Amino acid sequence: MPVAPHATLFTYTIAHVPVAPAFGHLDRLIPAIVELANGIRIVTTIEAAEPQELQIGMSLQAVFDDQAYAGVTLLRFSPSAVTGH
Repeated sequence: MPVAPHATLFTYTIAHVPVAPAFGHLDRLIPAIVELANGIRIVTTIEAAEPQELQIGMSLQAVFDDQAYAGVTLLRFSPSAVTGH
């Protein structure tokens, strides 16, 4: 069943120390749990956002990242340009 590419930020944290060697090149990582429109919650990362911009309950837009790792597409999220879903 297709799922809309929108979600709501359920919770997040900011990792200033790499959580795994593969993330060693990042200054920080924002792991998060987001709730999809159908109520399912998934673990992901937040992109293109400063920590002070994030608010629990804010609208997010899916970002399909196929550049970070060869042969792998990651589902990440960034703040939506529009309020609401």
